[in-house]
Amino acid sequence: MFKIILRFYSIIATCRGAAFYPTRNLDWIYNFSPSYSLRVEPTHTSDFPGRTIETKSQPWLYFGGTAYLGVQTESSFQEILISNIRRYGTSYGASRNSNVRISIYEDAEKYLADWFGAEDSLTLSSGYLAGQLVCQSLLEEGCKLFHLPNTHPALHVESRESKISNIQDLTTILNSRMQKSESSVLLLDSIDFHGNHYPDYDILHSFPLEKLILVVDDSHGFGVVGKDGKGSFEALSNLGAKELIVCGSLNKAFGLQVGAILATKKRITQIRHTPQFTGASPASPANIATFLEAKNLYRERLDSLRQNIELFKSLIEVDPFFEYNSGHPAFSLKNPKLADHLETENILITRFQYPTQATSPLTRLIINATHRQEDIEKLSEAIHSFPQTG
Repeated sequence: MFKIILRFYSIIATCRGAAFYPTRNLDWIYNFSPSYSLRVEPTHTSDFPGRTIETKSQPWLYFGGTAYLGVQTESSFQEILISNIRRYGTSYGASRNSNVRISIYEDAEKYLADWFGAEDSLTLSSGYLAGQLVCQSLLEEGCKLFHLPNTHPALHVESRESKISNIQDLTTILNSRMQKSESSVLLLDSIDFHGNHYPDYDILHSFPLEKLILVVDDSHGFGVVGKDGKGSFEALSNLGAKELIVCGSLNKAFGLQVGAILATKKRITQIRHTPQFTGASPASPANIATFLEAKNLYRERLDSLRQNIELFKSLIEVDPFFEYNSGHPAFSLKNPKLADHLETENILITRFQYPTQATSPLTRLIINATHRQEDIEKLSEAIHSFPQTG
């Protein structure tokens, strides 16, 4: 029975953001237009996609997904989770605001706030819900939402937000609103996969941050970047925003279906008493407990991940081929045809398209903590053999 439960959790752990679409004919990608419907056949695998994946046709070396620390298939991690499922059950469907409360939630929220350096924190069942709850609470205060380009859908509430995404226009409008003392919120992802955000956030320096509420999705930063994997919170705190709210998923690096919000005590108290939080089922208490108990493993895997990133960067000159955020294991392809070339070398990477995003499909190469030296050497050799043109 627990093998079935474990497979269920492994499948859930890949749900947000991990997709791969290897095909042999991808010419339509290079001629992509917003009106062109995304039609691509995915490659299916019956096992978790870690450093390799098995398909019906052949095995592949896999440099994709979002399992940055690779804990999902680690036996010691699985044993911690199984032990906590035995204690707490597979899920918990009651309100966090009911009269009977499981103490592990508050234990974890205190730890999260202390570890990341926030005043307070709140856990939820997913990073997407965390982002939506933050946005809804700000809209109910009468704030106007403004987004940097390509901000994750978790921070969008389509019917009640500004449609302006040009940086220059955003700067002009926000400065004008500040002169009128109009409440405004600037939303963005901490990791933009092109090097414009973390760690310096140069793109934000033109905005009147001292008068803005800054909301940042750190799903791809939690557990990966910052000192000891503490994410982007410290770097964002140094920007001097009027108020900082960081939210996101712990499902990527930490391998658990949990969402989190880091903010002031006042903000967390307000969100905790919203109808949406009261009415939503929380994250599984087994997941919450596992997050707390797996701290040592997370540290070990982060060391391995960082060693793999440095090995990769030592074997190739990264800049001609990729855009990336310093210290992050995702490398966005400058030439999407490199993905086709890697497939001929039996290497798959991540390709996917947000349905609402009128841009080319996202094509990324991901290093994770489970990759071996020979994997990264093979990847580097394949990249070196790619015929760069133009």
